[in-house]
Amino acid sequence: MISVTKPGESATPSYGPPQRVRTGSGRAAGPEWVNSFDRFVELLWQHADPTVIAQLEAAFRARGPLWAPIANAFSPEHGARLRARDWRAPGARRPAVVLR
Repeated sequence: MISVTKPGESATPSYGPPQRVRTGSGRAAGPEWVNSFDRFVELLWQHADPTVIAQLEAAFRARGPLWAPIANAFSPEHGARLRARDWRAPGARRPAVVLR
């Protein structure tokens, strides 16, 4: 579809300033985002080098207080909680399907 605009008009419609919906945690409200991020953090704590995770935490803390929930996911305390909760013996098989 071809869009024709007159001189001086914008090609994209303007509906006013963008509005943000704030949640208490500073994260997106959608459960898909939260679940996928939490799983990403779990996998990172299982497989990544702790020094890399510490660098991630420092980078997100440097961005300011709005990024604190993300930085907290990479804190050593959170990693210790994840490891204690999801401990498996070395070589233990994972289930083929995980229901959440």
